[in-house]
Amino acid sequence: MKKNENVEERSVRDDVARAIADKIISMQLLASKALNRWERNLGLHRRKLVFTLFFGLAGGYCAYLLGNAFLGDDRSASYPAIKGDMHRSPEIPFPVDTGTANDTTGNSFKADNK
Repeated sequence: MKKNENVEERSVRDDVARAIADKIISMQLLASKALNRWERNLGLHRRKLVFTLFFGLAGGYCAYLLGNAFLGDDRSASYPAIKGDMHRSPEIPFPVDTGTANDTTGNSFKADNK
């Protein structure tokens, strides 16, 4: 009995999801047809202008995002503060900084003491 209820519930959810997807697709088709009609009525000079403006704005925005990601100010991001050994298990010993760190190649690096 419970298995049939799950199948029916899943069927209802699938029907709702299908209806939403169909509505979204029909809205996309309407927008596509309207843009296609608008673009067809443009002359060659206007098409080049629209093309240049669209890709210029999109490229400028991408450049802004990349520049902000690599060169941006990290102070605007708020990260939660870490409170040392507040969540540390008592069985796990706290790591001790020896001042050097060894990698697998045997090279030794001096740790930053800030």
